[in-house]
Amino acid sequence: MSLYSFRIDNIKYLVRLIDKHGYDMLRTTKNKIYSKDFKQEAIDRVLIDNETVMSVAIDIGLPSDGLLQNWIKKYKEMGYN
Repeated sequence: MSLYSFRIDNIKYLVRLIDKHGYDMLRTTKNKIYSKDFKQEAIDRVLIDNETVMSVAIDIGLPSDGLLQNWIKKYKEMGYN
């Protein structure tokens, strides 16, 4: 049994993120706080412009596409679209 458990999708995401933004994207400090406008722009790119969650998340440098998926879920739950 391995000490570490990684999903291949997570590794692929990380490789694409590093390819786009470089190794400086690797987090060494506490969690980043994103503004409401930043989140809204990302959500709009997915819901209005029909870009994929993964492509937007990588383009804007999110540590995972799950973060953007959560923003979209909360946005939809609050009844804005």
